[in-house]
Amino acid sequence: MHDDPGTQPPAGGVAHRQRRARQRLTSAARRLTAEHGLAGFTVQELCDGVGVSRRTFFNYFSSKDDAVLGFAKGVDEGHVAAFMAGRASGAAAEAGAEAGAATVDPGRLIDDLAALAVAHFDEMGLTPDDTAEFIAALQREPALLPALVRSGQAEQQRFVALVVEREGLTGERDRALADVAVAIVGSLVRLSADAFFVETNTRPFDEILRSTLATAKRLLNAEQAPTRANTQQTNPSQPKDLVTTP
Repeated sequence: MHDDPGTQPPAGGVAHRQRRARQRLTSAARRLTAEHGLAGFTVQELCDGVGVSRRTFFNYFSSKDDAVLGFAKGVDEGHVAAFMAGRASGAAAEAGAEAGAATVDPGRLIDDLAALAVAHFDEMGLTPDDTAEFIAALQREPALLPALVRSGQAEQQRFVALVVEREGLTGERDRALADVAVAIVGSLVRLSADAFFVETNTRPFDEILRSTLATAKRLLNAEQAPTRANTQQTNPSQPKDLVTTP
């Protein structure tokens, strides 16, 4: 009898069981790809090894390629909903709305984007223990790399659209704010991923990204002692906590 959480009725812990099934499928797909190449095994053989049905596999993944890369269907909907619910609130946001302006809490936006990136990374089934398996699969099938790059580019554009919608951004200047916010977090994610994929790394990705983000904030924080450059350029009357764009 197959353990087939993809066909079980909703129950307590079902989301956890479904995630474990996805992770087992991804881990097995990576191992088989590293050993035999993508053409060296079938979806049925993958499912038999994990103990799930083909139906469950296709509930989660569109192809073997997606299983190897960890691109599961619709798994981040809850994370996106949490991100969308996190926009600036309170008197400052209400005042901005009344004035027809978008009021953005930049620190909160960056933190929430980083949390969304971590959730996306986690859903791909990447932990320090899984890194060698993932890299071995990519080395055996380098044709998967362009798909990985395209996915990253598509996610960046998706995140920009989410920021625009969440913050109620409309004008060209507003949209530039979304582009910059996503570009900042994207750069920090890539830097953190470089550290994560080092062979000797034992730290989880979220810990590395939090540390990288904290370093970036220290460098950019206007409250820090001014350098000679920003002593000449900083406008002391500019608000430091909220940015309101017309």
